[in-house]
Amino acid sequence: MEDWNDLDDIEVWSGTFPSIKTDNAQTFRLWTEKLNEGFRIAATSGRDWHTQDSTNEPVSVTYLNIEDTEESITIKAVRAFAAGKASVTIGPLVTMEIHFNAISYGIGTALPRTEQSHYYKVNVEIDFCARQGIWEFSESNYWLTIMSNTGVLGEHSVSQDQAGCLFDIASDEILWVRAELWGNVHGVRTLIAFTNAIYFDR
Repeated sequence: MEDWNDLDDIEVWSGTFPSIKTDNAQTFRLWTEKLNEGFRIAATSGRDWHTQDSTNEPVSVTYLNIEDTEESITIKAVRAFAAGKASVTIGPLVTMEIHFNAISYGIGTALPRTEQSHYYKVNVEIDFCARQGIWEFSESNYWLTIMSNTGVLGEHSVSQDQAGCLFDIASDEILWVRAELWGNVHGVRTLIAFTNAIYFDR
């Protein structure tokens, strides 16, 4: 049995069209439960690269927010991965920041107690040009959700003409927040992309 105190990440999506698979849904739910318990665990995606058969099904990728430093790309990628500065998608790239007192907090970071209030602004950006030509959801009606340990904090419909969305959220019981992008893929209403969490020190 794994010790969650020693676990830095969990692969919540695996295989092709991962968001509709039952085992992935269970792992995603487990990740959410652990976040609710106060664990800070990065969620990633993966694929069985031992069998690289061609497929028309969506394939997930994990994007890392890599710092602009003089270090090697490997070191920067490992650091970003360990810090949970990642977003997962089968389509467009979704990123998120929380703005408070003129400071921006990105994915994988935590708001210290001294920088907390009852009200926050959450800015979500959607890059529909990411991986252009690799995915196409012609029938998709996109829906953006801000999720937390307290439940849904905000929802809004978005389109490919809309690059971002600003949410005003109010809560003093938040442990974590993430963004989720939903839509129709191959006739199925499913989760398309999600960010890792921004945390709140308590």
